[in-house]
Amino acid sequence: MELRQLNTFRTVAFTLNFTRAAEALNYVPSNVTMQIKALEEELGVRLLTDWANSWCLQQQESAF
Repeated sequence: MELRQLNTFRTVAFTLNFTRAAEALNYVPSNVTMQIKALEEELGVRLLTDWANSWCLQQQESAF
């Protein structure tokens, strides 16, 4: 897990839009997608859900 991936996730979560997040971070949208996928694979959970032409945060069950 890299700080860059966490920063990308934070920006996507704030904007709920990959294109706007990419613009804010000065990345291309495909780079944002790759970073989010890598973070999801590393954590083993899905972080975002595509819903009605927007994105929302995925709720996860707590293991505690």
